[in-house]
Formats: sequence, C-alpha cells, structure tokens
Amino acid sequence: MKMDSENKQSSSDSPVISIVVPTFNSMSGNRRIDRLLRSIFNQTYRNFEVIVVDSLSTDGTVEACKEFQVSVIQTKCTISEADNIGLEKASGDFILFIDSDMELLPNLLEECVEVINSTSADCINMEFVCVESVGSPLLNYVKLRNLELSLGAASLNIYIYSRKIIGDIRFPQSKNHIVGEEYIFRHHILQKNPQIGTVKTKTLHYHDPKFTWVIRRSWKYGKWFEETKRHLSTSENLSFIKYNSVMNEGFLNRFRKATKNKANLIPSFMLYIYVKYVSFAFGYISTIL
Repeated sequence: MKMDSENKQSSSDSPVISIVVPTFNSMSGNRRIDRLLRSIFNQTYRNFEVIVVDSLSTDGTVEACKEFQVSVIQTKCTISEADNIGLEKASGDFILFIDSDMELLPNLLEECVEVINSTSADCINMEFVCVESVGSPLLNYVKLRNLELSLGAASLNIYIYSRKIIGDIRFPQSKNHIVGEEYIFRHHILQKNPQIGTVKTKTLHYHDPKFTWVIRRSWKYGKWFEETKRHLSTSENLSFIKYNSVMNEGFLNRFRKATKNKANLIPSFMLYIYVKYVSFAFGYISTIL
C-alpha cells in the first residue's frame, strides 16, 4: 500500500520509507501480521509504503493484509528472497526490512526521519526489546534474552537503509542461509562506511518459544556460521563471534551491573547461555563433518 495521497511526494525533509515485510503463515503465535500492520498505520509519520511478500500462506495472512488494504506479492520464497523482491518493488528513499513478529511504537518512523534530517544519516539503528507473546517461555526466556541484549551480545539491531547506500547489495540467497541473512546484508552495507544514526525508541520483538525452539534456533545459527565463510574473511568471522558472544570484553562488569539485585536470574541465565552455545556448536560441527 502506498503512503497517504497528501504526502506522496518525497523531499529531503519528508523522505518516503518503504517497509518490506516477508510473511509465511503469520497469523499465529508470536507472528501476527495484523499487529504489525496496525502499528505501522498508527505511525505519526505518514510518508510510507508497505510491501508484503508472502510465501504462499494458508492461515489467513493474506486476508489480514487485505483488511488494511495492503497489496501482497505471493510467491514461494525464502526470507532472503522475499526481502530482495520487496527491495526491487520499493519506491522509497529509505527501506525498512521488518518481520511479522515485531511491532513499531507510534513515533518510531517520525523519530527516524528527524535523525535522518538532522544528521544526514545513511542508516538508522533501531534496537529491539523482547516481549512475551503467549504462554510461559523457556526459563523466563524474555527476561533472559533482554539481559543478553543489555550485555551487548546481539548484532541483530534493525536498520533503516537509504536506497543510495544499498546500491546493488542484496540479501544472500543460498539455501544454507536459513537464518542470519540480515547479518551478511548489513556487513556489506557497513563496508561502505555509512553515516549511522540511532533512535531511542525501541522496536518490540514478540517471543513464545519452547525449549526445543531455542535448541533448534541455536543449532541453525551454528550451521549458518559455516556458510558465512563464503562471504566473510576469517578475521571478520572472529569479529562476529566476539560481537555476538556474551563472553566479550567487559562482560563481567556489565553482567554484575545488569544482574544487581537479580540473583535469582543468574542460574537460569547461565543455563540458558549453556544451552544456546552447546546447540550452536553441534550445528556448526554437523556442517563441517
């Protein structure tokens, strides 16, 4: 769906933001395309378009999009392929890639545009926080994940990219890129030394994982890490591990600060980290054997 008719024209003060959303059966659990779309159309900044690329959902995802008068591109595709299709269709000055298990707070796009205009930023960094969707996540998963994020252990901050800085960069479409496709894309963007702005408003990321979900997800990241060797140098891969590992520089000081008065959370956190990294290791080993 295109932006409001009164704001269709792009200008340096009012850039068009294209929001690309890949979907597949995104009407259950933590994935709710209707929740995401509602948050998009409640934005205080109105100069945007929404491009949904759906991999042949059968659960009402497309019908939910139609309720918001959003057109949907339907084709069998991976997340990377969906993002690339959306990028080709986008007409905006800036592109936001976002998943259906997320939600935007009302002033997010407006704050992004303010930073773009005040700093001439090529990219906008938007951090996220995890929130519980339904049920009781593994070992109070949301609290553990947010603790991990607060320790600087995640590289998966969401970016808005200018069309100019993207250029001919695209998401990797190897069949082995089952997760982490955004990291390779972002890595190539950062090699251009873009001007990066940061907004204070965080994006909400919904979770309702089970024990097996955390194991499978970590195992997939282990398999994916081997695939990155085709795209990144050894030093870049080591940098990625250091950036994503909670055992990085200054970890103990941040850990003590983050867990102050939360002693009951520490045993669960250490078990959570153990499960994640053992699963990651088995995923990696299964790829190289």
